[in-house]
Amino acid sequence: TFLLSGLWHGASWTFVAWGALYGIIYLLEIPVLKFTQGKNWSRFPGWIYLVSAHSLIMVAFRAGSISDTWTFYSKIFSFDWNAGSSFAELKHLNDLFPLVLSVFLVVFLFVKETQEEFFPLREGKTGSILRPALYVMIFLGIFLIGQFNANEFIYFHF
Repeated sequence: TFLLSGLWHGASWTFVAWGALYGIIYLLEIPVLKFTQGKNWSRFPGWIYLVSAHSLIMVAFRAGSISDTWTFYSKIFSFDWNAGSSFAELKHLNDLFPLVLSVFLVVFLFVKETQEEFFPLREGKTGSILRPALYVMIFLGIFLIGQFNANEFIYFHF
């Protein structure tokens, strides 16, 4: 089913790999779910797993080729990250505003999601200002850093 879903999304091996990765994750989840069923465990590790697995698998969806996919994954899992060179490259950016806005949005989304998922507020509490603030930030982020004519919509290739 997942392989067919990959083929449905595009006639490229990267989409097949994307579907296969989701299928593998699903098959690995079955025994884990049987083991954890009925146990009172924190939902936080599952949430981290979901976000991490989905983000990593989406690399295959957006890669240009299987070779690119392999390169991305080998770089990610080599754990040979050089933060110093990354920060040095950031100095050469002409406009840091999109980067700062993106970092702010990621932090804001993390705080909002964590608050809603693990510390839900009851109706009527004043802390519910996070939701409208998030929508305003997303709206501003889309219009400030969006590139509306850079790429055509991915499904136009079909």
